[in-house]
Amino acid sequence: MTDRVKGFTVTLEKDIRIDDVEFILNAVKMIKGIAHVEPSISTSDDHFARQRVKMEMREKKEYLKAKEVVAEYEKQLNIHIVNKRDDLDTTNENKVVENPIAKCKICKEEFHQEEEHWNVCDKCSKFW
Repeated sequence: MTDRVKGFTVTLEKDIRIDDVEFILNAVKMIKGIAHVEPSISTSDDHFARQRVKMEMREKKEYLKAKEVVAEYEKQLNIHIVNKRDDLDTTNENKVVENPIAKCKICKEEFHQEEEHWNVCDKCSKFW
């Protein structure tokens, strides 16, 4: 037995004034099988929710941009900055760790050596 549909929920891409949306309501009412159509009025809760989402997206975008800047900085200076969030350090300061360039024993390509005892790049370590 197939599922039965009793209705639809339609969301407009942006809020529209009630007098401007009247033609959409009338067009939907003309479709065969439509029993009732009514607008859903925007409230202050809708506005608050939208603003919160915008703020969260802006913060996420700024965080990702800052992460890119730090990665570029690390690359230029050949260092690795360990953030408190990354290693659960108890201090409030970021640590700067030397990140020397080493040659892979297998493929002979240069890579940033993160641990002193490894002399194999990430690509080759999968097969090591």
